[in-house]
Amino acid sequence: MAKYRVGSRIGNGGQGEVWHGSAQDGTQVAIKYMTLAPTAEEREADLVRFKREIKCQASLDHPGIAPILAVNLKDSPPWFVMPLASGTVRDLLNEHPNGLPENEAMRIFVGVLEAMEYAHAEHVIHRDIKPENILLIDGKPVLADFGIGRRLQSDSTTLTVANRGMGSLGYSAPEQLTDAHGVDHRADIYALGRVLHELLCGKNEIFHVDLDAIPARFRYIVMKATQQQADRRFDTAAEMAREIALLVGGGEQLLAPGDRAKSIIQKLASRLGTRKAEPKLAELARVLIDNSDDLQLYLHVFTNTPEAVLAALAEQFPHEYRQIMDVFDSYAEGGHPWSFTDTLAIFLSAAYRSTSQLHVHEQILNRLLILGHEHNRWFVGKQFVALAIDAMTDSSYVSVIAGILRENPSAIPFVADELRSHALPPLVAQLLRN
Repeated sequence: MAKYRVGSRIGNGGQGEVWHGSAQDGTQVAIKYMTLAPTAEEREADLVRFKREIKCQASLDHPGIAPILAVNLKDSPPWFVMPLASGTVRDLLNEHPNGLPENEAMRIFVGVLEAMEYAHAEHVIHRDIKPENILLIDGKPVLADFGIGRRLQSDSTTLTVANRGMGSLGYSAPEQLTDAHGVDHRADIYALGRVLHELLCGKNEIFHVDLDAIPARFRYIVMKATQQQADRRFDTAAEMAREIALLVGGGEQLLAPGDRAKSIIQKLASRLGTRKAEPKLAELARVLIDNSDDLQLYLHVFTNTPEAVLAALAEQFPHEYRQIMDVFDSYAEGGHPWSFTDTLAIFLSAAYRSTSQLHVHEQILNRLLILGHEHNRWFVGKQFVALAIDAMTDSSYVSVIAGILRENPSAIPFVADELRSHALPPLVAQLLRN
């Protein structure tokens, strides 16, 4: 330690204490000491983790990852030296409780994402990405605290003491809480999505990601990164980085959302059934989700989507399809020009046939019944009856149809005669008689 003079204590960092220090040449540094546990068994496990942090961090050479300047594992307690940070992203968020300005949030996030893209390419995962572990050195974001990070090829045993490896609640992927050692790079993708969300709105709820709290154009990226199932997230940090680049890039991205959607839908018409279709389907889903506040996009562009494209979207991206249809339902509610209700009914019928999701089916049937009744539009009522009769060939849908009729008693007379012209299950027939 002769090369370094120890100053004041900065705080805790992972499993150790961090102190302000200075090198012989006057360079200001941070010195991290391992906290000594009370028992020999715990100290041994801590030392393994401390060595792992040093090994992971020292093996990575990237401007977005804090370098290790010096190490001494023989001292008691062991220590290592890093550049001195002016603070952490947590400090920034404390100063901006409603989130950082968008440009600043993106500057920080892109820096972290680039660092993790590099780390993953080197087969290292972090497993504890959070604002506290993103240092600010010369104003630039730098990742530190690889204490529970590991190399993906490593067959080292899991550190089980005090749930180490499980990361931090609010940032840990669901699978990390049950199998910390078995997770892969997609656990980091989840944490990156959580960090991006918090940078944009200042919120981090442990069990919920509030997409409405962030700007619309970021919702798709955050939603995909923070999926509960790992295989539904971005496959790699590089893929996530490409999505971010598309978001802030030019070309087609400069088009209005409606024009972008039209362009994507036109291209999809010739790509369905090929490998080129899935990226375009993902792009269509992103445009719709990121612009959920665009009424024109939903009512005058999305309604012209061919049924084959709707079916492909529902099959490839069922979660996103449900979310998109939730938004569409909110726009279909209320008054519309009389003839436009037919356009809505034709689209809703196609959207219904494009999926097997019960939630979407129930939602569409309910909307068709209300739409037809409130506008006294027989064409719309016939669409409801046709779908309802077909649905009730599956006995599980009888209670669904009955429930929709019970919730809309004033609309029953509007479709009663049309329904009675078909053979009906007793439950539905009884509702019509009443």
